Amino acid sequence: MIAFDPTSALAYYYRGICNFELEDFMSSIEDYSKAIELQGDFAKAYYNRGTSKFHLTLVEDAIADIKTAQDIFKKQNDSEAVKKCAESLDELSEALK
Repeated sequence: MIAFDPTSALAYYYRGICNFELEDFMSSIEDYSKAIELQGDFAKAYYNRGTSKFHLTLVEDAIADIKTAQDIFKKQNDSEAVKKCAESLDELSEALK
């Protein structure tokens, strides 16, 4: 998909998911970052990038991404996603202790 449309944020997002499933967290971060570069309000990409960063023990960076995702989800009135972000942020805060 990326070969056909290198400006597709969704293509990078889905490749990021594949890389995450393969536990290639650095590549997933790169893909999510590209998706965010192409579509700045891509909340799911921020959330997933945060999750990938957590797996690399970049907890503070993970928290920043998930907070950004939460802010975007609030603007989009996605209350379920806001709640999921809050739960993830609680878990990440525990990881910092």
